Amino acid sequence: MPEIRLDASEFFAVVEWRLCVGSVYNGKDEINKHDKARRTQANFFSGQIVEQTGDRIKVSLAPDLVLEARTQAGIELNRETIFAVRPEKIFLSAQRPNGFNAVPAKVLHRVYMGTSTNYILQPVVGERINVFSQNESRQPAFSVNDKVYAAWEMDSIFLLNE
Repeated sequence: MPEIRLDASEFFAVVEWRLCVGSVYNGKDEINKHDKARRTQANFFSGQIVEQTGDRIKVSLAPDLVLEARTQAGIELNRETIFAVRPEKIFLSAQRPNGFNAVPAKVLHRVYMGTSTNYILQPVVGERINVFSQNESRQPAFSVNDKVYAAWEMDSIFLLNE
């Protein structure tokens, strides 16, 4: 069997479609063994630590895009860091929500799953973002090509290289 190489965002997009609608990649069931990836998936971001106040740090993803996270005291400033946010911890909003970390993005894919909707977003910086959103009447559904904010609470960030 030939080897198939996908970057992380392509892999999770294929896995998501496989899980959601039963499609197969290239007519073969080549990703079936990866179906469990959906349950362990995370969104990864990288940026520079630019400020620390007590147990909070600010991480710059771009000059005009700074996010907050909790951390231990004494973290080294002005260094690169990587952090993760689980897809179910992210919610979508048409406007930038106050009091939350938020990254502007465009909806690339939307898959309705009955009790939830899975979105794949292209943020203004970085890798694609995967969002698992519970279908609730108070939360709007977004369509492909909609401009949104992917948002989450500060405590939903997991720093990987403290």
